[in-house]
Amino acid sequence: MSEDIEEGRRRRWWDTILSAQGIAIFLAGCLLSGSKNWLDTVERISKLENREVAQDERMARIEREQQQQRVDAKEQVRTVQEQVTGVAGDVKEILRYLRDSSASKRPELGRWSK
Repeated sequence: MSEDIEEGRRRRWWDTILSAQGIAIFLAGCLLSGSKNWLDTVERISKLENREVAQDERMARIEREQQQQRVDAKEQVRTVQEQVTGVAGDVKEILRYLRDSSASKRPELGRWSK
């Protein structure tokens, strides 16, 4: 019976007649392609989230290091300030000694200093 229907038509290389098998293959291909694209998208999102977590950890580490550097710098400034204060006291003591032992204050050198 099918021979009677298709008797007038020739079989072509590219058949444009829709069949259930062709539609099923098309839908299966679409489903597989869509599934692959979906899984690729999920994988890319997962990679981005992992990268974001790694970036957050890196930034937190950098911020901790900066805070530690600030603390270290403040401690070094305090140490230098204490040393400068000690040196300033030493300089004042040396200046006082020089003033006290200047030629005008010493009677034996007074005549040579005029």
